[in-house]
Amino acid sequence: TLTIKAGLDDSQTGFFAGAFGEEETLSFSAKKDKGQWAFLWTFEGEPDRADVQQRLEDAAQQAGLSFDVIEDLRIEELEERDWLAESYNALPPFDVGPFFIYGSHYTGPKPEGLIPLLIEAATAFGSGEHGTTSQCMMALAHLKDDGVEPHNIVDMGCGSGILAAAAAKLWPEAQTFAADNDPECVRVSRIHLDINNLQNVPAYQSEGFEKQSRVWNDAPYDLVIANILAAPLIEMAEELSKTVAPKGYVILSGMLREQADRVAGAYAEHELSVIEKFPKDEWMTLLLQRRD
Repeated sequence: TLTIKAGLDDSQTGFFAGAFGEEETLSFSAKKDKGQWAFLWTFEGEPDRADVQQRLEDAAQQAGLSFDVIEDLRIEELEERDWLAESYNALPPFDVGPFFIYGSHYTGPKPEGLIPLLIEAATAFGSGEHGTTSQCMMALAHLKDDGVEPHNIVDMGCGSGILAAAAAKLWPEAQTFAADNDPECVRVSRIHLDINNLQNVPAYQSEGFEKQSRVWNDAPYDLVIANILAAPLIEMAEELSKTVAPKGYVILSGMLREQADRVAGAYAEHELSVIEKFPKDEWMTLLLQRRD
């Protein structure tokens, strides 16, 4: 856990958020409270403290700051518990736009007029409550309300499969795909797609948009969803853009507000322009459209 002193310019926090790559951590979160930023990374094993400190010193330097902006740096072992499963089981059902998200522990009625999505406790990211996931769902609803009718959709970095499921529910006539580089995410996505009666949505393993990946076989896409992190979003901008159909749409999320301009700039170089923004708390979701 890293706490940064009050007075730090919000635009500089992105350097700390990107101190560790997505493949190096199990999870990442950031929260601003009373002028202070708190960052939390979870690792599979104990990280090297010297390496952690060096990464954070580098982040501070890139942000034009001295290392003394760090008020509290702690590395501690988490108790052996299934934290995500516990949080899901304690989570009451909730609405996100046109969707009603609930777990199997909920036995109450499902609201009329909302699309029910059953999301179980899982080891993959994406319950619908987090600001990035919920705003991706709002972006999907925005496209639906605007009369957009995609025929070919891919959710890259599908996590729990919730966004692929949401897209498939909104556009049942479209072909939707779910892809992730983590086999556990693929497994969990298949479970969620199955229990939501979406057996027609394939979920498969893919290392981003690598040329040999199946993702290329099913391109071009009218809609690409990528709720990942800012750094990999920027890294995959060129390859992702090549899979987007003319006038196609892209939903990007997993970035802090301070990182949004850099992400948008990377895609602008490849004919994808931001047409709508969906902020929530410290997070930002971008809706882009191909210009050609």
